[in-house]
Amino acid sequence: MSGFAGGGAGGGPGPGGCASTVYQGLVEIADQGEVDLRVVLGASGCPLVIAPAQLRIYLGIGGGSDGSATFLNHMGGGPTLMGTRALDWQSWRGAAPNNSTARGNNSVAVGINNDITGAAAGATGAYSTAIGINNNIQAPRGVAVGYFNVVAVTAIQGVAVGTSNVVSHHGVAIGSSQVLSGYGVAIGHGALTGVGGAAAGGVAVGHIAQARGLDDVAVGHYSYCRIAHSVAVGAYASARSNYSHAWGFRSVSRPERATNITAPIFTRRDSGEGIANADMYFSGANVLIMTPEIAVNAVADYVLTIGATMRIWLEEVGLIVSTLAAPMAAQPTVQFGNLATPAKYLAPTLCTLLTAFGARERFNLLLVDEPEVSLSFGITVVGTATNFVRAYFRGHIIEDEGP
Repeated sequence: MSGFAGGGAGGGPGPGGCASTVYQGLVEIADQGEVDLRVVLGASGCPLVIAPAQLRIYLGIGGGSDGSATFLNHMGGGPTLMGTRALDWQSWRGAAPNNSTARGNNSVAVGINNDITGAAAGATGAYSTAIGINNNIQAPRGVAVGYFNVVAVTAIQGVAVGTSNVVSHHGVAIGSSQVLSGYGVAIGHGALTGVGGAAAGGVAVGHIAQARGLDDVAVGHYSYCRIAHSVAVGAYASARSNYSHAWGFRSVSRPERATNITAPIFTRRDSGEGIANADMYFSGANVLIMTPEIAVNAVADYVLTIGATMRIWLEEVGLIVSTLAAPMAAQPTVQFGNLATPAKYLAPTLCTLLTAFGARERFNLLLVDEPEVSLSFGITVVGTATNFVRAYFRGHIIEDEGP
């Protein structure tokens, strides 16, 4: 469609001799070519006249003294105006043509520089709707609403809403995101589903969330799924193998068919639910909290803090050998406790079982019935250099009672 050009005040008499302003342009009708459309803005009471022989419409709309008017419906019915419609909402006061094009059968383009062309091979653009600025739809039954959205030729029934969304296969993109595989859903700035069109069914929700594999689900800021059938939920959560699950802030699941949960599971406080459903409301789990890798050749204490309003009751502490670069000829002497009393749960004790990669040594606790808000592990006498251990604490965490 070429849009409308204003004829200016006094553009000539309209039907019945009404003084009028004429706006005229071309509307492209599927299989019929271009139809000349003339809109006449005149004084109140000017009639609507259709001249079928010339395929022209004269439309009189009452308006204010400044010639303003409002258009609330599409351009009529009947055989002369069936099919594709491209509407120039900016033209009613003589604005420049909007260059929107709607060539697919029964398609609608509303706004500036929207394009429903079906120009790519095999595409029709039929039954599509583009609303906004610089949207492009190449596939049938597509919808693009916003600014610079693209529904590609392979994206039959694709939906793009927002700014700079790209739908390459059947799917929905909202925000500023990309759906690169069949039946994907991407919501959020930079969200992405699928890679190369091979994967399908992914869901990505959040800023830069990526569900790249088959049936992946990524929810959260920078959440990421790499292979297939995996789930990542939480900011920076990452599931990197088939059937892997990552739950929580910065959780990472690298092995297949495994789940990583960050932040320890705890039993919540009583909020007056009663005893009848205690198993549902007050369940918990035995949790394991580990330190990062610690070199055995440095004397130091390492303190972990339990989250506010929670406490842990310890049942076991120990070590595993996480990196063995050389035989552990000299094993370290270690202690366990809390911030205030570093040897509260284990007095300095020489390790004897840390002889191979993955070896574990557990210790009997001096106390088992006191709650803690901090945990401590220390090396008091060094072991062989270049080797590393990870200390662990196992127990139950319960939320403090309170308002």
